[in-house]
Amino acid sequence: MRNITHTTKPFLLATLLTFVLAGCRGSSSITPGTQLPTEANTPTGTIQPPRSLTICMGEEPKSLYLYGGGGLATRTVLETVYDGPIDSLNYSYTPVILKSLPTLDNSGAVLKQMAVKQGDKIFDDNGAAAALVPGVKYRPAGCTDASCVATYSGGSVTMDQLQVTFVLKSGLLWSDGEPLTADDSVYSFELSSSPDTPAPAGMTRAILGTQAYEKLDDLTVRWTALPGNIDPSYSHRFWVPLPRHAWGKMSAAELLTADASTRIPIGWGPYIIQSWTAGTEILLKKNPNYFRAGEGLPHFDTLHIKFIGPDGRLGISTLLSGECDVVDQTVQLDDQIAEIQSLQSQKNLQAAFTTGTAWEYLDFNLKPAAGIGALDYSDVRLREAIAFCLDRQKVVDQTLGGLSAVPDDYVPPQDPLFNKDVAKYPFDTAKGMALLDQIGWRDLDNDPATPRTAQGVTGVANGTKLIVNSTMVSTELRQAAAAVYGTSLLECGIGYVASFTDNSMFVANADGLLFGRLFETVQFGWIAGVEPACELYTTAEIPTIDNGYSGSNPTGFSNPEYDQACDLAHRSLPGTAAYIQNQYQAQKIFAENLPSIPLYLTVKMAVARPDLTGLIMDPTAATDLWNLEAFDIPES
Repeated sequence: MRNITHTTKPFLLATLLTFVLAGCRGSSSITPGTQLPTEANTPTGTIQPPRSLTICMGEEPKSLYLYGGGGLATRTVLETVYDGPIDSLNYSYTPVILKSLPTLDNSGAVLKQMAVKQGDKIFDDNGAAAALVPGVKYRPAGCTDASCVATYSGGSVTMDQLQVTFVLKSGLLWSDGEPLTADDSVYSFELSSSPDTPAPAGMTRAILGTQAYEKLDDLTVRWTALPGNIDPSYSHRFWVPLPRHAWGKMSAAELLTADASTRIPIGWGPYIIQSWTAGTEILLKKNPNYFRAGEGLPHFDTLHIKFIGPDGRLGISTLLSGECDVVDQTVQLDDQIAEIQSLQSQKNLQAAFTTGTAWEYLDFNLKPAAGIGALDYSDVRLREAIAFCLDRQKVVDQTLGGLSAVPDDYVPPQDPLFNKDVAKYPFDTAKGMALLDQIGWRDLDNDPATPRTAQGVTGVANGTKLIVNSTMVSTELRQAAAAVYGTSLLECGIGYVASFTDNSMFVANADGLLFGRLFETVQFGWIAGVEPACELYTTAEIPTIDNGYSGSNPTGFSNPEYDQACDLAHRSLPGTAAYIQNQYQAQKIFAENLPSIPLYLTVKMAVARPDLTGLIMDPTAATDLWNLEAFDIPES
């Protein structure tokens, strides 16, 4: 999700198909008539008071409907009522309510050869659902790259087809006591496939690539891909169960606004939503039908999710005052890292930090709209020079407390699929200035504190000053980082002007600064999923009128070799040589062409009272409350 703060293709696909979500506590009263469960094994004659936990969030969900288009706040709250069904942890997937994840090795997934005939629906060579008719290009069985693509001329042909079986754990119940079955997952697939459901782009592709999603028995569902759809996400192509017994009489359109789906959805997880006071809090109670209740989980009887706004200082003060037990990552804590580290050293709070799949970066506009900018960023040497002259490590050390890292490309260095051999651009002013001299950017006044001047630079008028203009949404962190960047760039004779704006820069139309490509350079963040997000920089993702100005590649970078490597990676199965080699190749091409400079990995963080246990930040978990059921405050 490019910190186009709330929407992204890779992120929504990973989270909506492997949904992992989160929870809370508080001090307000329980809805009248509610019977709270008591602690197990309470000694006879002893009444233990209900235990309560408060989690404070910086953002309130607009809806809790799985297909209602929610972002991080929605996923966080839903983690309280759903658990899994599949968690994304440490760059891999872990089954929660499934017996195991299907793979080719354990025979849960089967790649078979399928005879298809004229008129059958397939995935064509472009990776799109299409009817097999004369002239359509397709990949015959065993074909893994463009060298063996065939053109259909009639008759029966053989193609590869994936078939994947998912088995639920037995005994699962909805919080109302009804059995959770494979049919609930099929119902979820039906809802996501409805034309009245605004499914995100990643899910739309998954739906279009499906030939069948069917219940085999009460615990078993089978996904069959269209012939030719070799989907690397096959092992978690499981639709999050939704309660047919409770919602089945409502249409897909009605579920977009119904209270039962948007305000008080039932689940199978640790808590049950009791009430939602808009703008204030959501109150929940322990779910007696939680499948891990026999383990004594969750530890708290009531849970309050309080909405306190995004201000990091306020988040810290509410924690220190005891109003909150946990402050989650929807509060902008990254502006307060130094203060948080100091308070942690004094044992006034505990902080959980990790870098994840999100990164901040500087996009160059390689093909700007007419009249935009005086510099020509199409020369890769200029982009490389800027990279060498940006002291990105200093930003990590000074503004991020040394908790982050400078990435080499769009894949975090801790990801198993990171290519460590890509081109690197450490802070090196000598290399940067040498490149500027080659291009024709001269230090005519011999004053390193002033920008260089164009003398014979291709596409730039002589006398033009070398000044990088960059636009970004204003935050304290970005303002502090901009000061460092401006100082380091000037060491090379590069001027730097940072312009701060608001989220209006993300308006998806021809007049939008970002997607209308009305910028010189722009800085923002993106959150991807577990798999490397090479698709962000493909030609197809350049924002145009055809894609509604919503493409993820506003740089205008277009490289056929890169497109091919990314496409081949997406059509190969994880673990295979083709999958790994093409992921590596796409990263190599990106780093050599540098359409965007990765600045730093953003820091995921939450803070909590010092004695809370179970708060674990994971680099790829969808929320910091993925382990909510294990949160506890031991008695002193």
